[in-house]
Amino acid sequence: MAVVSAIVALIMFITWRPHSQVMPTVDYSGALAMATEQAPFPIFDAQAIPAGYSITNARFESESYGEPGEVRWFVSMVNSSGEYLSLWESSGPLKKVVRAASNNAQCLSQENPTQEVIATRLWTSCEVSKPLTRSLVFQGTDYVVIASGTASWDVVRSYVSSLEEVTSGQ
Repeated sequence: MAVVSAIVALIMFITWRPHSQVMPTVDYSGALAMATEQAPFPIFDAQAIPAGYSITNARFESESYGEPGEVRWFVSMVNSSGEYLSLWESSGPLKKVVRAASNNAQCLSQENPTQEVIATRLWTSCEVSKPLTRSLVFQGTDYVVIASGTASWDVVRSYVSSLEEVTSGQ
């Protein structure tokens, strides 16, 4: 029995692999350039990615929650603790897009929404506990911007305050 246990332990030691996942950092300049050239609304980019976060996904695509011709600019990032933050900009249907980006938080249907001005824009904040998602929503003319994720409110607010409109060719 001891010999079998030793062999099993040896096999487990030799074949063990860590289960942590390393997310590659994405260079999103191509997606950003496409978005600034093709989007029918202003595209925002963060002048400062939160400390410890790396961008893992960026894309400019058709809005899956909308009608043909509606588009979405999407950027997501994660830190080493697994906290997540994303930016959605969309010309799609307001309620559907906000529900999807905020994990069904009640961002728009609140009687007395919590609102705050960050970097000259009025943002509505909302939170849902399961799964934990904190979101800030800005309603533009014919588009919506949502910063959302499991990051702390300080990180989400700091990220939103660093958003600046990008013009084509930057």
